[in-house]
Amino acid sequence: ASVREISKERIAEEHFLIREPGSGTRISLEIFLSDVPGRIDDLGVEMGSNETIKQAVMAGLGIAFISAHTIAAETEAGRLVILDVVGMPIRRQWFSVMRSDHAISPAMATFHDFLMRKGAMYLPLFGKLYPHEEPNIGGRAS
Repeated sequence: ASVREISKERIAEEHFLIREPGSGTRISLEIFLSDVPGRIDDLGVEMGSNETIKQAVMAGLGIAFISAHTIAAETEAGRLVILDVVGMPIRRQWFSVMRSDHAISPAMATFHDFLMRKGAMYLPLFGKLYPHEEPNIGGRAS
């Protein structure tokens, strides 16, 4: 986990624990590995939830490509590490959606306003965590 700037080709050799077809995380992984010959054909073991994937990684069954916000507590506690992979992290957008054919309650309007103004500050921010020192753990989110 202390290795820096792991290549896409090297990380593609690992055994992945992945979400089901159609999930945003899996689609991002497929796009990321699309230029590694033969890798998309056998991505790894499918699991139905992020929690199942986290537990399997902690049990040593493989590695995962998972949203940073889902592993914040585990990385902070040292149960999971973030690998420093070239081309990572992949940034994804979040959207707030509401039905246009229903009136918005005051509580909903307040919550939506909060999300738009301050919601992003409640998501973990991972980048290259240790740019100048030799770390104990790697550092880019996926």
